[in-house]
Amino acid sequence: MQQEDELRNSKPRDYLMAEVLPTMIPAINQMLRVAKDTERRKRFNPLDFLAEYLYRNNPRHSDRQSIKLQDIPFVIEEWKINPRCPLPLSATLSEQEAAVIIQAYIRSYTVRSWYLVR
Repeated sequence: MQQEDELRNSKPRDYLMAEVLPTMIPAINQMLRVAKDTERRKRFNPLDFLAEYLYRNNPRHSDRQSIKLQDIPFVIEEWKINPRCPLPLSATLSEQEAAVIIQAYIRSYTVRSWYLVR
């Protein structure tokens, strides 16, 4: 209790060094590793990653290890008020799937243009 009072009355820098940074630095390091390993065309949302990571790894709560972002209580409430837009195809397709769609579109356009030329 005394330690909490000291932290509340301390300078912002001291509070950050004692409470925030010991959890935030590993979170940011992990986020950078995951972002680097994420496929280039896939959408990676660093804020979603950090919210889930920090919720799971909160040192004051050890029972949150397996929870997903969409199951976090404050996220559920926020998404009720402000629902998310669905991800665009460019964020969900692999490079090969995107190439197949583009090639099919170009082939069909080419065939249609031949028909119009005749």
